[in-house]
Amino acid sequence: MSSTFKAVVACLCISAASLLSPTASAQTSAGPAPITTLNGGWASDELSFSTGLPIANPANCSNSDLYDVSASNGGYKTFLAIALTAVSSGLKVTVIVHNSNCSGTSRPLVIGLSINP
Repeated sequence: MSSTFKAVVACLCISAASLLSPTASAQTSAGPAPITTLNGGWASDELSFSTGLPIANPANCSNSDLYDVSASNGGYKTFLAIALTAVSSGLKVTVIVHNSNCSGTSRPLVIGLSINP
């Protein structure tokens, strides 16, 4: 792995970690596991994905097939960059979801995403 790539991955992980501190008590984590499905679009700025593990759904969201975050949620661009980096590099991720809020599509709401090299 090149040193530039490692630096980008480190920066993305640090950015994601900084997003977690204000919500530390309202979270559940799952992983590490590889991202097995990655969806975007559907006429909106939205990212949905799954891993090889069962979907963590502490808020009992009605759609528990994928994790989800939209551009209106904080950290969207960072989550997208981390997900794309993990998929393109074959790295595992740890997903952090909100314990009591669902996404706009009634899926578990992503509030953190970390790459596990």
